[in-house]
Amino acid sequence: MLDLRKRILLMVGVPVLIVLVLFGYLIFRSMTKALPSTQEIEDTQQEQEYQDDTVYETVDDSEQDTYAGVRDDIEQAPEPVTQQQKEELYVRQLSRMFIERFYSYSNQNKNEHLQDVLPLATQNMQKYILKQKVKTSDEYIGVTTKLLSSEIVSLTETNAEVKVSVQQQNTTAKTTEKSQKSGKILFLKDISGQWKVDGVFLK
Repeated sequence: MLDLRKRILLMVGVPVLIVLVLFGYLIFRSMTKALPSTQEIEDTQQEQEYQDDTVYETVDDSEQDTYAGVRDDIEQAPEPVTQQQKEELYVRQLSRMFIERFYSYSNQNKNEHLQDVLPLATQNMQKYILKQKVKTSDEYIGVTTKLLSSEIVSLTETNAEVKVSVQQQNTTAKTTEKSQKSGKILFLKDISGQWKVDGVFLK
């Protein structure tokens, strides 16, 4: 009877022991695969160090570019325009407007060019302008004037003088001729602070 029990225990115990051994071996193997090797750890550390260095270099370059851009903006910032420069620019623009309107006309435009420049002139200059009427004629004659250059000769709080150079094109029914003239325009500042043309001379 005792021999039979031993046999049964052996028959049951041996398979169970084998199963336990195999199960333990599989668990140990899976754990061994999950752990990284020493070489893999070293490679990972080197890659992390390289990435860190790259990030720092990028940040430094970006900051340098930013500082350089700000410095360039400061160096290239335009200087503020002074009141004197504003006055000079305005007087030169007024010179162009007056010259090109007053000296561009035809004998068939009913002297509209004179009316166009009256608001730009002083009272004394307006009297002179109204005396420059062109007689109407059936034979067409026209003049077109273009300002080529202007230069401030003098400018004070109330007076200004501008040197000018112009090109004129004289047109008739049969011919067209071009010529250049030079001269000056005189300005006065009226009570309201507006610049007005007080004289013009071309030759």
